[in-house]
Amino acid sequence: MSGSSGGIGEVRYAVSSTVGSIPPVTKAVLSCLVLTCVVCNLPFIGASIASVFALVPGYTFGKMYVWNVITFAFVETSLVALAVSCTAVIVLGRVLEPMWGSAEIATFLFVVCLSSGALTCSTSVIVFSITRAPYILFDPVNGFAPVIAAYGVAVKQLLPEYDIFSLGNTAITSRYLPLILCGMQFVLVVTDVLTVGYLFSMIYCVVSAYVYLRFIQFRDGVRGDSSDAFAFKMFFPEPLQSIIGAVLNTASAAFNKLRSAKSGGINTQHQKATAASASVEHRLSADSVVLDMSGGGGDVSGGGDGDQVDADRRKSRAMRALDER
Repeated sequence: MSGSSGGIGEVRYAVSSTVGSIPPVTKAVLSCLVLTCVVCNLPFIGASIASVFALVPGYTFGKMYVWNVITFAFVETSLVALAVSCTAVIVLGRVLEPMWGSAEIATFLFVVCLSSGALTCSTSVIVFSITRAPYILFDPVNGFAPVIAAYGVAVKQLLPEYDIFSLGNTAITSRYLPLILCGMQFVLVVTDVLTVGYLFSMIYCVVSAYVYLRFIQFRDGVRGDSSDAFAFKMFFPEPLQSIIGAVLNTASAAFNKLRSAKSGGINTQHQKATAASASVEHRLSADSVVLDMSGGGGDVSGGGDGDQVDADRRKSRAMRALDER
């Protein structure tokens, strides 16, 4: 008996130490995933609850279920998906949250979920307007897999060669985790296991995570991460990096040309407006000089005030005309 009780005590200690080492936001995510899986599998009401919190573009706009652009990621309806998501959350959350802090990981989750949900919903509406396929709007999209891919982007930034999963001589590192997950999602969509909305949500989660970390996140007194190691092409295998880099460089050069041309056009218009305004002011001052020289022969103070008011009125009309141009 003492041996069995000692074994039970060791198991309890191992479980409590494992749970105790999970950071608070990661615990909250795990709790949400487990809770939604239980609730969404309740008889009679589970499906209705899932449709309220999963991303259903037709309901997001039609019934104004706007919260589902965030809540969809935390809705798991499959026990297998729940097990995979919880395992990934524990592994990746224990890496990210201690480095970033709870507030930053919560901000990251909010940004990627909101961006992915809103963009997925908008894209689904656009695709429906082209294809007229009702399932685009009314098939639910849910699950934490897209956010796991976003976690992969963050871990790749911090630890590019971190072994997320290893079996023998085979290991999955954080370097290619987002690409692997997007590829798996693509296969599931092509084989009709999942609808296209799942692929949209995965891609948008990865892209929004990259944009946030590359350009927006403020940590240690620095905004973003402009290092070459975190360039977008580094998410792809080496044979594809040169191709991806060339495409991105071409797109960047075209964008910069367009921006400089637009800026030049605005500057030219501004210069023209400034010159026209100066010309109007010059003519107005000349008119006032003529009026002052002609005098009018009467009360100087009264005539001067009236001329100034008239000049101001004409100047105001001229400036308004320039603004309208």
